[in-house]
Amino acid sequence: MPSNQYFRMESHLGDTHIDLVCKVFIINICMFKFIASGIKFNWKFDDIIAQMGEDRYYGDNIPTDMHDNMNSAYFQTFYSKVSTSTNFGTYFPAQAEDVLNQIAALQKSVRQQVDAGDLEATELVQLFLDRELLIKDVLFLRIDAAQGSSPHIDRRRKKALNIGFQNSNMCTTYFRPGTDFDNFFDDYSKLTAFTMNDGDAYLLDVGQAHAVKSLVPEAQGIHRYVISHCLKYD
Repeated sequence: MPSNQYFRMESHLGDTHIDLVCKVFIINICMFKFIASGIKFNWKFDDIIAQMGEDRYYGDNIPTDMHDNMNSAYFQTFYSKVSTSTNFGTYFPAQAEDVLNQIAALQKSVRQQVDAGDLEATELVQLFLDRELLIKDVLFLRIDAAQGSSPHIDRRRKKALNIGFQNSNMCTTYFRPGTDFDNFFDDYSKLTAFTMNDGDAYLLDVGQAHAVKSLVPEAQGIHRYVISHCLKYD
């Protein structure tokens, strides 16, 4: 197939699930793994947004802990245009418990698939199966759906589980091996990507360069929320 041909494809290629319109290139590197869909939660972010504290901007600084002694839950915003929640489990224990219960059910389902030989126990999958699930490791990722995020790596985390929560399919997530941010989008042969729906679960190597591109640039002021549980810290 010519390298300049464009088409839409959605396919599972080893540890890579692709759903995008781009030049046809295939990279067999495990930077993300699709593991489930249809996960449902018993609440929406709109239920708690009014109780969140004022955002704090940290620029290029290393993130603080996901829990601190501030008297509210709030979002930290970084140079990449990604905001991460702090104190979520402390101030919203019922919602946090629902999140952990859903992740525990997912962990059990993935283990059954591995035991049955229906899912390969790759490094990302095994990290998820071996990980103790803790409230302190759960956070929300927030992105302006009209802007996406710039290329970056997660500073404190190396691997993570992400679950689409709200407005997930308004953006596409791109990965590129290494940490070349300046030339991230210069060569599509080095990129893999996926577009998640609400309720989709992906295991991610967030120590590799990644970025989020908006599919709805006209959707000003709409936020995209993703639940994330750390699988491996620095």
